[in-house]
Amino acid sequence: MTVRYEVIPERIFARLFSTHAAATGQTSDNPYRRRLPFDRITVDDESVSASLTVTPDLCPGHFDGYPALPASIIGTAMTSVFDEFLAKNNPSARWTPTTYQFGARELAWVGKTMDVSVELVPAPIHQNHILQATVRIGADVISTLDMRIQLISGDE
Repeated sequence: MTVRYEVIPERIFARLFSTHAAATGQTSDNPYRRRLPFDRITVDDESVSASLTVTPDLCPGHFDGYPALPASIIGTAMTSVFDEFLAKNNPSARWTPTTYQFGARELAWVGKTMDVSVELVPAPIHQNHILQATVRIGADVISTLDMRIQLISGDE
């Protein structure tokens, strides 16, 4: 696994992101333990899309005074939306990732609405399918996920 990120000194971070200063969510609820509160989910035969408004309770401690959705929750949003696709189109299916590439180009700040779109690219029998996901805020792509998955039960 390769993980790359930059650590910005607090003083520079505050200057760069001053327009995003807001009250930080104070909650004892772990945002990783509950279902994400999607505003809308639309599923068809080939793809699924959803929207999620970023609220302070989804961002505790990330970052104090400048709440933004953690990249891990953005990734969770993409796979959760894919689960909705399977629930409609192949309810008995389960899946496991084999390889994936996740990228977060920008932060999803409190008050912004993320639009998540996911498509499953079918593969020939006995090969991994490809899950392609994109998260946008407005016209800007802030995150992508390309994941090879193996359907482990259900109709392939």
